[in-house]
Amino acid sequence: TEIYWENMDVKRKERVARITFTTCLTIVTLIVCLALLLLVKQTAAPITGATPYEDFWVISTPSDRECISLCDLKIYDQKCLSVDSGAGDINNMVTEFWDSTGVTKAPGTSNSTSGTNSTHPSLGSCAASSNTGGWTSSVCTNEANVGPQWLGLKLSSKVSLHCLQFTQLVDTSKRPVVSEVILHACPQT
Repeated sequence: TEIYWENMDVKRKERVARITFTTCLTIVTLIVCLALLLLVKQTAAPITGATPYEDFWVISTPSDRECISLCDLKIYDQKCLSVDSGAGDINNMVTEFWDSTGVTKAPGTSNSTSGTNSTHPSLGSCAASSNTGGWTSSVCTNEANVGPQWLGLKLSSKVSLHCLQFTQLVDTSKRPVVSEVILHACPQT
């Protein structure tokens, strides 16, 4: 009988070279796939699990020395991609604001001296020509103030916030502006 051995004409050196090439190509492909997975994971939204439903939310800074100054604040119970397509904000659900100085203010309170109705500074529009208007943390106005900088929002009912938009005023004569904002859901006890 005639026995046919595949690749019998391939020398040992060539066979080792083919195996080495295939192994190296496989390892390179695995490394590229791993790098792509890590890149996608790093750029994905940092939400781990479902966003809780709460009626008290806090916007804070990770550093106690950064200046946070907000205006044109808008909160949404939808993902930011939906917001870009024209979804409405839920600012009308805000019933009270707190900040680290202990100041409490309703979103629409009447000014007793002028008799006019005003909104909380964070909901107000930024002045286009200057760095005025809006809400400013105590660290921005007083160098001696050091501590957590935050703005609390009390809502009329429990909501799962998914998107937060605001304009941050920049004044280079003051402390560094905040580079990261953290949104906390706070259960009331």
